[in-house]
Amino acid sequence: WNIINFRKSLVVAMISDGHTVTVLAPRDDSVIALENLGCRFLELEMCVKGLNPFQEIKLILRMWKIFRANQPDAILSFTIKNNIYSALAARHFSIAVVHPPASKFIFSTPVTSRGISSFNASGATPEVLAQPINKSNGLKNEKVSGFITS
Repeated sequence: WNIINFRKSLVVAMISDGHTVTVLAPRDDSVIALENLGCRFLELEMCVKGLNPFQEIKLILRMWKIFRANQPDAILSFTIKNNIYSALAARHFSIAVVHPPASKFIFSTPVTSRGISSFNASGATPEVLAQPINKSNGLKNEKVSGFITS
C-alpha cells in the first residue's frame, strides 16, 4: 500500500531506466498493481507494530535469507523498522542500503556510466549528479537489481 500510493513514480522511473525492482513487503491489495508496473513482489511476513524481541529477530533472519537467496545490488527502505532491519540483514552481504530522508534522497547505485541517480521524494524523474561511478562502490553491474522495502 505504501509503495503504490507514495513511491509509484519512483518505481516507474527505476523500471523505465532498466533496473530490476523487487518489492519486499507484507501482502496487501496493492500487489497486483505493483506487479502490473513491472515489479517482482516477495511477501515479507511481519508484524508492523510488533514489539516482541523474538519475533523481531525472526524478521531480521527472514530478510537475511531473502537477501542471501536473491543477492540484490541495493536495498531502498522507507519505514523505520525496515530501515534498521534491512541494514542489519544486508550488512553480511555488503549490499548497499539506502534510507532516504523525508525531503530528498540519493539512490547511490549506477543508472548509467554518467553518474549516480538522484530521485526527489515524490519519486519523479531521476537527476544525474556530477559524481562519476567507479569500481570502488562495490556494485556488481551497471543496471541494478534492487529491493524496495516498505
